Amino acid sequence: MDEFLTLPALNFCIVSSTPLQAELIRNAFRELPLVLSLHKVYSTASSFLKTELQTGLIDFIATDTASFGEPGPDDNGIACPVILFSEQAAQLPYSPVFARLSPADRQGLEMALRKLMNLKAYFTAKKEELHPNSGKAIASKTFIIKKGKEFHLVNSDNIPAFYTDNKITFAYDNTGKKYMVQYTLIELENILNPNIFFRANRQFLVNRNYINKIRQVEELKFEIIIESGDLLSIDINQQKFSKFKSWIESE
Repeated sequence: MDEFLTLPALNFCIVSSTPLQAELIRNAFRELPLVLSLHKVYSTASSFLKTELQTGLIDFIATDTASFGEPGPDDNGIACPVILFSEQAAQLPYSPVFARLSPADRQGLEMALRKLMNLKAYFTAKKEELHPNSGKAIASKTFIIKKGKEFHLVNSDNIPAFYTDNKITFAYDNTGKKYMVQYTLIELENILNPNIFFRANRQFLVNRNYINKIRQVEELKFEIIIESGDLLSIDINQQKFSKFKSWIESE
């Protein structure tokens, strides 16, 4: 068995100044015998920083030199490694360059990625050794939420649904009140108990304990009815519904 099958997948973003350059960078990763997942393509380093800096989901960035200018007033610097594609020697003003490669250097790219995979595997194992429960979903979580000048403690057991709107995540509590939370839905999926919370669609994460009923509205479309002070109707397509049905019946 090839060793790469035992290594963790790497999640990455492309930061490129033009669609043509982005496609050239994307092509450099194709057909490599490695497990890679392209998260998103950005046109500037600043747009990457504003969207991805706090998520912790990205293992590295692939970029060309033209995409990186001087950091703006809101930029905190890029913490993840950067693979820079450049035919000439170049410096990025505020990023840790892990490897500087020619776009045609397939062997060099594969070696760099294998090093990143080994580093990820090492630190993941070390984190589990020091914090053996850190990677496991917790049964419930208490969120400290600011509303006006007050801070409220809201437990996930009392949250029928989380949803995202315009890249901001909110929690509906069981009285129908809405609070903003400092997590993405992906982060919430990773920390909350998957036996309790289900990702119904791109916008909603639902709590099984508040599901009132499921209603078919069209041949291939359903609604999950959540009771949370007011009734919430959450769309779910047929493909997702089959997974939802198995999830409900697995308890």
